[in-house]
Amino acid sequence: VRLLAGRSFVEAGHVSEKGVPAIKTTDGPNGTRGAAIDGSTKAACFPAACSIAATFDRTIARRVGHALAQESKAKGARALPPRAHRRGPPAHGQAGLGDDPGVPGPRCVGDHQALRRQRAGDGPRTTVDETISERALREIYLKPFEIAIKEAKPWAIMTAYNLVNGTHCDMNEWLLREVLRGEWGWKGLVMSDWGGTNSVAEGIKAGMDIEMPGPPRIRKPAAVLDAVRKGEVTEDVIDERVRTILEWTEQLNGFKDPTITVEKAIDRPEHRALIREAGARGASNKVRGKKMALIGYAKDGLAHGGGSASVNAHYRLPPWDALHAALGGDDVTFTYAKGAHKEPASSTTTARRTPGPSPCSTATPARPTPPLGSQESMWKTLDIVGDFTPSETGTHYIACSGIGPTQVWVDDEVVFEQEGNCADPEGRLPVSFPARVEDAPAHGNFPGVRGADGVLRVKYAEGVFVGYRHYDRVDAGILNFPFGHGLSYTTFDYADFRVVRKGGAAAADEFEISVDVSNTGDVAGGVAMQIYAGKAEPSADTPVKGLVAFDKVRLQPGERQTVKLGASAKDLASFDEAERLWVVEAGEYIFYLGESAAKTIQTVSVALERITYQR
Repeated sequence: VRLLAGRSFVEAGHVSEKGVPAIKTTDGPNGTRGAAIDGSTKAACFPAACSIAATFDRTIARRVGHALAQESKAKGARALPPRAHRRGPPAHGQAGLGDDPGVPGPRCVGDHQALRRQRAGDGPRTTVDETISERALREIYLKPFEIAIKEAKPWAIMTAYNLVNGTHCDMNEWLLREVLRGEWGWKGLVMSDWGGTNSVAEGIKAGMDIEMPGPPRIRKPAAVLDAVRKGEVTEDVIDERVRTILEWTEQLNGFKDPTITVEKAIDRPEHRALIREAGARGASNKVRGKKMALIGYAKDGLAHGGGSASVNAHYRLPPWDALHAALGGDDVTFTYAKGAHKEPASSTTTARRTPGPSPCSTATPARPTPPLGSQESMWKTLDIVGDFTPSETGTHYIACSGIGPTQVWVDDEVVFEQEGNCADPEGRLPVSFPARVEDAPAHGNFPGVRGADGVLRVKYAEGVFVGYRHYDRVDAGILNFPFGHGLSYTTFDYADFRVVRKGGAAAADEFEISVDVSNTGDVAGGVAMQIYAGKAEPSADTPVKGLVAFDKVRLQPGERQTVKLGASAKDLASFDEAERLWVVEAGEYIFYLGESAAKTIQTVSVALERITYQR
């Protein structure tokens, strides 16, 4: 039973007298940190998950995954978990990849496939009970994991801290046994997030294999044996958990090579080049100007989050230095204000101000960040919410933010991501930016209601209407920038948009999509091909459309390319809770070729019969 919990903070397994070796794990959403959190071995710090998602580029995700695998091996680790969940509301401080479940899924597939080939396979987030309909769970929140599991076939998965519909994830039989291992056919290992084990027998029966970290806090050997004696869990179930752990160890070559090597810092030129390339590919929304005001940690190399998200990077380039290097010779004037620092959030800055209700959110320090609005966040975040607007025409105000500001004014426009003319800003936003935080679909859900039992409960009242699915059905004026939006130094033209059943069969579930795209500008550039689809006349409880396919295309001036993509009828299905089926309703469906979720270029109509799927 010692295998049912970790050996140390980063090591799982290890029963030496039985020849079972320890398996070292590591984490860090955008780098391989190693064993320590503070003062860890230096490592390559790659762009954040949301930046990789903004590339809309599976190849970039796969290359970053390959590099992370090399970094993991250098740290003596065999397992590294990339992110797979969608981004939450603007005030949510945890890492995520975007509004749409179809963006985290393929990105995670690229990471996992590369990591496996190398054999390196917030609110009160630990106690909050999130009430989510089964339809929303399946269509939005579970979808990225389903894509990653079915396509990438990773070897391990980690449970979340929170409760879902009344049960902690580590002991949630519906999630772990019925959906994960049953419907999806998952054969791999399930480990808890660090400190995220909440029971002995319940978690073992639900299918959570290993408590992490070690030594165990909950699954002490004596507690497990006591649960067996009381009949709370059987030896057969414990054997299932142990068998999974041993199979995982075998997959990771643990028995053939049990050595845990000393951590090394590998500063490879190709990794540095990839960091710059991936960052440039994910940069978006270029706005030109001669005056710039940077608010927040712009003079610090704030490249990552805190805690498990921290990375001791080989080098750091603060925005202040980067912008000076890129634009300092172009008669650009820079202004800087630190903002709130080491005291409760304040609307006072050293930048000149004029009246106007324009919130400006700035960078967070490198430490775990609670959700905005909590008492703790008033001290640990830099959130300037006050009467802040540009005081001079032509001045750009840039917020260095890690938690999704809703609005930063630039003469009635907004700046994100990158300033500088070194590369075409071909990134496209993987999130939607509302004009006000109050316009976010989940805003009214938080902070939730604390019951008589002391549990904080948050109801996801928006259901499936998250991100652009929400903004598609409301006044466009509440949205500053839509999902998929981005600017470029060049222009593109699109022609001959076609959608046909694969193989020409009327009953085929697969679609072949093609479109001709041309670079009609004077410089090379990249564009994210975005294909959305939805019912021509959707019901009130059905989104107008959803992203069904995407790809990144890079073209030289005057170059033309036919882009071919694929989609499945299941991408158009909704989960019917009453029938327990995925259902594509009969009728006319519209496929949209979009520059973003809010801007359609061309459409194609396709008639479909009713189709159902079991899972």
